[in-house]
Amino acid sequence: MAYSITEEEREVISELKSDLIQLQKELKSIALTIVSVIATTLIKYCSNLNDYRLANIQQKGLGEVLYERALRFFGLTEQQKEAKKEKKIARRKNKRSSTTIATPFTFKRVIRLIMLPGYLIVCSILWFRRKKMKKFVNSHKTS
Repeated sequence: MAYSITEEEREVISELKSDLIQLQKELKSIALTIVSVIATTLIKYCSNLNDYRLANIQQKGLGEVLYERALRFFGLTEQQKEAKKEKKIARRKNKRSSTTIATPFTFKRVIRLIMLPGYLIVCSILWFRRKKMKKFVNSHKTS
């Protein structure tokens, strides 16, 4: 039994296809948003658990831990973060200027940065080549 599709049915099918593609795009964006929200929530939850660690309470004291959490809740810790960043930057500058081995390490970093894209390209070429080689397996056996 043969069934022919009319022009109207083809138009309806193409509209349905475009609607499904649009729906798929929207669902992907919603899924990514949900994943990012879940990830940020988990990170916040883990940091909260980190605040109440026994070692942290023994080191700082419960009052100090609660005080830091209150400051973080009200957004007053930005000054402390900036001060810590300045200390880290100063510490890094002091370490780099005082050591004589700093230039070989920076040289190695530059070489790695330059060589990484080439390495990735070579690996991808070999990977695709291996896939093509698997397609053309010799099925004739010689005795």
